[in-house]
Amino acid sequence: SHLCGLMWQYAVKLDKSMATIAYRGTAPAMNDLIAGTVDVMCDQTTNTTSQIEAGRIKAFAVTTPKPLSDHPLLKHYPSLQEMGLRGFNLTEAEAILHSSIAAHLDSLAADQPVMLKLTLPESDNLYADFVSHARVVRVVALSGGYSREDANARLSRNKGMIASFSRALSEGLSAQQSDAEFDSVLDATIAGIYAASIT
Repeated sequence: SHLCGLMWQYAVKLDKSMATIAYRGTAPAMNDLIAGTVDVMCDQTTNTTSQIEAGRIKAFAVTTPKPLSDHPLLKHYPSLQEMGLRGFNLTEAEAILHSSIAAHLDSLAADQPVMLKLTLPESDNLYADFVSHARVVRVVALSGGYSREDANARLSRNKGMIASFSRALSEGLSAQQSDAEFDSVLDATIAGIYAASIT
């Protein structure tokens, strides 16, 4: 979120730096956004979709290179690049993030194993070196607002990463379904995500 905010600030060429507020997780940040304590937040769709649907917050754009045309709620929002923010490049942001994480991993002691939870990258296998890093237990992937089908396809192209999908897991499930329908959709979903995770 911080990196996204900095890139947005750079892309729109703000005269003054935005004040950055550090939060211990998305929930308190989202609460402050809803309350009007903060003006803007850059976050994953998995954390924001329900708030957008409820009308508590307003979305402006997505950070993917193109709109999320297959996302039921977010397909109507343009990408920042389409809005003219040519300086906002997610691939470059991920490269910066990669370098920062790599430097930190190399500074850890041998008895400090970590697990990384990262959004599926634009460049396939960007995090391959983390998957094989001696101090990394696992690299888990967030679906990043993509549909389950697209997230699974992206995950299967990123060798060694495993799914940590929440929104993609619940896609297609409804309280109006019978138990049998619900179980059938969930079983198929789990099977698809599992298959994408074992590449």
